[in-house]
Amino acid sequence: MRAVKTHVGFLVIHLPEIGGISHLELALGLEQLAQEYRAIAASRTAIAINTVKKRKL
Repeated sequence: MRAVKTHVGFLVIHLPEIGGISHLELALGLEQLAQEYRAIAASRTAIAINTVKKRKL
């Protein structure tokens, strides 16, 4: 098993095929998870910015 850092800073773990799941499928699953976390982070940032703007009014 080895981990490779991708251009977006997430680790993609390369494994031999386990129970019918190839390392490519695992990498795609991790990328989908990373996209979901980025969306959550962007949403929280937007909420924080809006909260600060409301406090200034």
